Amino acid sequence: MDMLLVLLKNIILSTLHGWVGASLAVFMFFRPLKPWRIGRVRIWQGVIPAQQARIAEAVSGVVSSELLTPQALFDYLVREQALERRVQSTMHDLMASVAGNEYPSVESMFPPSAAGLKEELKTRAKEALVRWTVKYLTDPGVEDWLRDFLHRQLKRLWQKKMGELWPEERAEAALRRFLEDVAVYVSGPDFRGAALRLIGQAHGALCGQAVPLRDVLPQPLRDEVAEWPARLAQVLPELIMRLQNSEEVLERLTAVILDIMEQLKRKDPMARLSIGLFQFFSEYQTEVKDFVRNDMFPRLGEFLSSPEMRKWLEQYIREQADAIWDRPVGELASGLDAEQLAQASDWLAGRLSGWLAGAGAQAWLGEFLLGRYRAMAGYTVAELCGRYGGTAPGKVETSLARYGLDLLRQHVTVRFLRLAARSLVDEVANYPVGRLRDRFSPETLEKVEVMSAGMITTYMKNKIPSFLEELDLKTIVRARIESYSTHELVDMFQRVTMNSLQKIEIYGAVIGAVMGVFFGLANLRADAFWFIAALLAFVIGLLRFVK
Repeated sequence: MDMLLVLLKNIILSTLHGWVGASLAVFMFFRPLKPWRIGRVRIWQGVIPAQQARIAEAVSGVVSSELLTPQALFDYLVREQALERRVQSTMHDLMASVAGNEYPSVESMFPPSAAGLKEELKTRAKEALVRWTVKYLTDPGVEDWLRDFLHRQLKRLWQKKMGELWPEERAEAALRRFLEDVAVYVSGPDFRGAALRLIGQAHGALCGQAVPLRDVLPQPLRDEVAEWPARLAQVLPELIMRLQNSEEVLERLTAVILDIMEQLKRKDPMARLSIGLFQFFSEYQTEVKDFVRNDMFPRLGEFLSSPEMRKWLEQYIREQADAIWDRPVGELASGLDAEQLAQASDWLAGRLSGWLAGAGAQAWLGEFLLGRYRAMAGYTVAELCGRYGGTAPGKVETSLARYGLDLLRQHVTVRFLRLAARSLVDEVANYPVGRLRDRFSPETLEKVEVMSAGMITTYMKNKIPSFLEELDLKTIVRARIESYSTHELVDMFQRVTMNSLQKIEIYGAVIGAVMGVFFGLANLRADAFWFIAALLAFVIGLLRFVK
């Protein structure tokens, strides 16, 4: 019984000794975080906190030289196609998100964080378009290109007939619309104002002319005017006979004669006496009216109808007309005062507007234009150029190229194109996009996705070797470990080795228990001491050899 009690005491004490020793070893491996000191003398600090720099150096060396070498990273990213799979997956998710979003404009496709990039892209696009426009217009080869372009475009046009390019139905419809627009325009205030300005300008130009009126009028009109004196000489007697039946004219002539008689009475006593006697002894108003109707008009008609009077009247009218024809145009035009000119201008503008808007003028103009179209419909464009322009198609192409290039290279055109290029970028930026999946087919979106993924993968594969060469993993890992606080470093090791540390404590207790058995046996039997000591020495040597 005493032997078992001694053996049990040794086992318990050795087990506690083994467990406490292992726990103390584990504790000293991590704790204390800060060194214990007595004055300036450093007593102890945990192994891990004390060796942080050496641990960082060792771990970084192992990671950079054995675990994550540049070649290993390159093989994983490129040869095992990890990069390509990742890029394809990312592009697929990105395209699905982009294609499903609603975009009110092109610039709204940029996220708010890329506002600066958006404005920079717009600015650079405007500058690039302006530079391209100016460079294109000033390129020496643009003239040849423009000539070749016009030749290719006009080559088939020259052989087309006018009737093929513009069928008669379309021509009639266009002419109707044109005539309707003309009628509306000439009936409006704009045409009237333009006509008044034109008449005013024509009057101003005529005032400076010293040419006789006879030389200004065309010969057919002069021949027509030359017949007017004879016609007027024939018309005047007939006009007098027709006026005889007009009561209004008779009353006015009667009133004029009576007024003349009253004026004579006031001027001469003898006339007053004789006229007074005539008025007293007769109904003078009735007699004057009968005289005008039955005596004055017939006598005046007979007088004007006589050959001598007609000849004299014709000669007189011709002399007056010749005097007018010989007067300078400027003198006749200057003789009109402002009121007369305004009345004449208003009358001419009204008559011109009414004539152009009238059915007769519209019908005549329509028939004339349609007739000209039908006359040209059977000719080719090349024949029309030669018939009406007297030029060959080649000369037309050369002239168009030269004048077109001169027009394009004008400062005003260049400035306009610059403004157009800048505004084009703004228009594109504000263009309503909507959803991309509604505007493009799934096949198109898939092609864009594959193309984008391929371009990004190829670019990154070309950049990975140089990137890996410049990548200093050792420095990165060492800096990362050194940046840990001692508490964080210890926590990291404890998280990794927690189970192993607990096993060490258990193993210490087990070893202590075994040693307790050995110590108990050695105390009970003196002859077993040397055997147990030799066995322990052998085990220790074996462990060191294996290590």
